[in-house]
Amino acid sequence: MQRLKLSRLIDIPVRHPDGQALGKVDEIDFDPVRGSVERIILELDNDSKLRVAVPWSQLRYSSSRHCLELEIGRDTLEAVAHRRGP
Repeated sequence: MQRLKLSRLIDIPVRHPDGQALGKVDEIDFDPVRGSVERIILELDNDSKLRVAVPWSQLRYSSSRHCLELEIGRDTLEAVAHRRGP
């Protein structure tokens, strides 16, 4: 079992398994009662400042690529994303 420090996950790249860059981790939602990460806030990799909440269960850490992998395409993420406030 591989361990990761939460502080190292901020700004870590998020990619599709095919290598497509999706964005980076902007925030981490941690449940202190359960002692687990519930979801991350993904900032999409573009200038639109779009963000989307992604359940932690949908992500996989790739130690060889030092990124999180997500098997959801960019089009789907953009369709459900919200723009970051001013």
